[in-house]
Amino acid sequence: MAGIAAIQYKFETSDYINSHNFREKMIKLGLTASKLIGGEGIIVYPENVGVFLVLEGLNLKESEDISKALEKLVIRNFPKLIYIMLTNSTSKWTESILIWRSKPILDTYVQVFEEVAKKSGCYIVAGSTFVKYEGKVRNISYTFDPEGRIIGVQQKVHITPPEYELGLKPSEIEKIRAFDTDFGKIGVAICYDSFFDDVVSKLKKDGAEILIQPSANAELTWDKAKEIWWKGCYNMTKKYRFKYGVNPMGVGKILGFQFEGITSIIDSEGKYLDRAEHHFQEDIVFIDKIR
Repeated sequence: MAGIAAIQYKFETSDYINSHNFREKMIKLGLTASKLIGGEGIIVYPENVGVFLVLEGLNLKESEDISKALEKLVIRNFPKLIYIMLTNSTSKWTESILIWRSKPILDTYVQVFEEVAKKSGCYIVAGSTFVKYEGKVRNISYTFDPEGRIIGVQQKVHITPPEYELGLKPSEIEKIRAFDTDFGKIGVAICYDSFFDDVVSKLKKDGAEILIQPSANAELTWDKAKEIWWKGCYNMTKKYRFKYGVNPMGVGKILGFQFEGITSIIDSEGKYLDRAEHHFQEDIVFIDKIR
């Protein structure tokens, strides 16, 4: 028996001050999810789960915001960041920081979720992170098989205004593809991408049977966001007749960003198969049998 689990992860600064804490938290969540679905299937983390690895070593307090974090990073690494800005033709401190930190962020992200996959015995869709990829800072998501091998990398095509402000660049629709698993092809549409037919139809044409939307909403309170959220994974799952629509969401507060959302799994008719009870608490929603 195999299932699908979607993790509603609660962002906390303490999980990102070092790679050990991040590893321990992601493994704990992954093993809990694996147990719920019988040790076999697909486990999905929310968008941005790897982004805050940029904080490693800063010793920030839970109450500190993004401006304080940037100030510490810039002051400690000013010459290096100026050089990166000049050599990468950017005037954004955030972009230069992400370029500089890309290798350690990606190394930790890949190593941790590779281990989660091996220990859980499941396919892992590892939410997403921001790193320099193919020459630009992108929002990217890795998928791992139960042996810990990378079987797919998806890049976000439709970038939000806050992501543009940070210096992220959109990918091309031609690079969107579905990934093979033992439980059918999965189509990963990183958050905002799942609201767009060009991305979702490309996944469907590539054979995707399960639509996965890793999300992290820090722009709207859930009371406002829920009025439009149905247009994403919920609507597209019904429209394109995917077997399942899986939407894990990040919650909690970190660096002054308040994340809110309700994680859910639906079927092709839009019926909720499982759904988180609260928009602010950590949770795992799941189905224990993939038909």
